[in-house]
Amino acid sequence: MTNHQSKIDFKKKFETVKSFISSLIQESTLVWNKLNDEKCIRTLAILSFAKIEVFSCYWSLYNGNSEKKNKEKMITWINKFLLLNKNKVLSDFPHYKKISSDDLYQLRCNLMHFFSCTYKTIGISNGDERTLEKCFTDSGVFISNMSFNLLIYEGAKIMLEILLDETNKTENHKKGIERIYEKIKNEGGLQLNI
Repeated sequence: MTNHQSKIDFKKKFETVKSFISSLIQESTLVWNKLNDEKCIRTLAILSFAKIEVFSCYWSLYNGNSEKKNKEKMITWINKFLLLNKNKVLSDFPHYKKISSDDLYQLRCNLMHFFSCTYKTIGISNGDERTLEKCFTDSGVFISNMSFNLLIYEGAKIMLEILLDETNKTENHKKGIERIYEKIKNEGGLQLNI
């Protein structure tokens, strides 16, 4: 295969990855907005954690770490993209600094397995949790689906900037995109417009 053909093939793979992950963000945002109108607090939180799980799996795949357990993948993604100062949304909701990635993972487990929206001292509220802070002591931290979704969206944008950086010409980057492409090609759901 010529170098030119190899560049065309990679460009196709790159565009497929970009399109697939963008559709994931768009689709989940549409569903999130609909559920938000219906005040489905726990279901919204479950959807948010499902997005983290999908993003963390693609990030692990990109880095060649797909054999890790889901917990480890999610905690890595949360630490790298959610609970770090590079996530601009975090500065608007400083109470997240009281929460660890382990806490969020345990909250996810409570939601997914028991439909419970509390874990230790973390609770999910409806509305803006900054108004709730005035009502509670330091013993509890409340997060809202709104702030959590904003954090995840910003984290996904940061991840996508890395994945879709066309100036990144390293061999590791290329292999990472190709691993994601193969996963999408072999197992990714295609949208059929009938």
